[in-house]
Amino acid sequence: MVNNTEFHIVFRAWLDSYDMRAAEFARRYGCSREMVRQWLSGQVQNPQDDTIDNMCEVLNVTVEEFWAGPPLKPYKKPVITKKKTLKKKRMKKLLTKRQQQILDFIISFMQNRGYPPTLREIGNTIGIGTPTGVRVNLEAIEKKKYIIRRPWLSRGIELVDEQKNIHTESDTNYIPIIGKGTPGEPIFSADNIEGMLTLDDSYIQSQKVFAYKAHDDSMSGAGIIDGDYVIAERQHIATKDDNILVIVGDEIMVRRYDEKGRTVLLIPKNEAYDTMIIKKSSSDLQIVGKVIGLMRRY
Repeated sequence: MVNNTEFHIVFRAWLDSYDMRAAEFARRYGCSREMVRQWLSGQVQNPQDDTIDNMCEVLNVTVEEFWAGPPLKPYKKPVITKKKTLKKKRMKKLLTKRQQQILDFIISFMQNRGYPPTLREIGNTIGIGTPTGVRVNLEAIEKKKYIIRRPWLSRGIELVDEQKNIHTESDTNYIPIIGKGTPGEPIFSADNIEGMLTLDDSYIQSQKVFAYKAHDDSMSGAGIIDGDYVIAERQHIATKDDNILVIVGDEIMVRRYDEKGRTVLLIPKNEAYDTMIIKKSSSDLQIVGKVIGLMRRY
């Protein structure tokens, strides 16, 4: 056991490397803020081994890595001119060894498969036992400006532009393909993501864009046929003549939207299918998104 002074200096250095406040660490650890403040101030003498082990679990480092401390940040001397001091170019913060392993895996995975890995795939490869552990590291990597996360997606990881230009195609991005859904389960749950679709960045104006694979020709009159990927933006309202993705009961479908009094008309664009008339207040009606594009593979 090292002395107390060394402990609180190392502990503070790790929190600084993660840009993590005492309150955030207390929440993840499951203790009071006051306890974390005592650790940081050096008031706690000789922390127990299990305390250190639990800290390492939150920080996702080994005990040896913990005592070695986070990587030191290099000092770059500012350039001085006769007239004024030039501003230093903003540098990304260095990653810990574990964080660099995760970033390298994400880049390699996306190069080989064309879409990002899940938390479980990252954990299994890097050797992190829990999704929470992976999530803590991803939060730290995101704060250091290497990735952007979409927490509501199973594969919601994007490389920032600099990393993307180096390692992947710079003009593409990935959106989730949702399935038919399971009764009682949210349509955007991780279990209902069937895969990822590669799209040009120009299609993706927000983080709410997703895809759905059409399973019939009920909208053939609108140019949507069986097997097409319908590109939609998440929203729960619609206006007259919008083409929408909608859930009726346990079935998801694409339809033309209209209203009549207190009812909604879901209109197919194929005479072989009937228009559905549903009360606006019906719990069986759920608008999922508005169609904004289409992709067809030959």
